[in-house]
Parts: sequence; structure tokens; C-alpha cells
Amino acid sequence: MSKKLILSLLIALLVVIFAIQNAEIISIKIYFWEIAEIPLAIVIFGTLLIGALISAAISSTIHFKQNQKIKKLERQLDEQAKKMPQKEDLDDEGSEIKPSEGMSFFED
Repeated sequence: MSKKLILSLLIALLVVIFAIQNAEIISIKIYFWEIAEIPLAIVIFGTLLIGALISAAISSTIHFKQNQKIKKLERQLDEQAKKMPQKEDLDDEGSEIKPSEGMSFFED
């Protein structure tokens, strides 16, 4: 059996044990709203799910902003690279070669 399948079965077993141990029925009151007779395990899993969704939303927002900043910096880097002299335009010491006016390599 694969490791992922074994891990999935183990997690499922732990969830079942948790649900059995927390099967008592409770009532939840949130301001003027009341949920009556719901198992404690479902309440715990529900709050876990809500927390995970909030965390994922915040994380994806941060990730999106970072990607935008990376793209902006890459564009700026490309613009700067276009302004720099190319490798073939440099001499052996790394200085830019500037052609002299009125002089040509092929002049007699």
C-alpha cells in the first residue's frame, strides 16, 4: 500500500475516534440565533473549517500581493537591463566601447 493511502486511513481513523469521543449533543447560542441539538464534534470541525478558510483567504491575498510586487520588480529589472550596454559593446576590462566620430575601421 502507498504511504499516502496509509496516512489517509490513519487520519480518517483519528477523526472517527474523535467524533465518537465528542458525540454529546450541545446547543449553541450566537446573539439572537440558536442552534439546538448538534454534536460537539461537528461544532469543533465546523470552527476548524472556518478557521482554515479564513487563513487560506488571508494567505492567498498576501501571496497575490507578493506576486504583483515580483512582476513589477521583474519589469523594472528588464527595463534596466535594456539600458545597460550589451556584452559585445564592452572591451576586455568591462568598459563601454564608444565609436569615435569620423573614424571608421575600414578607412584607408
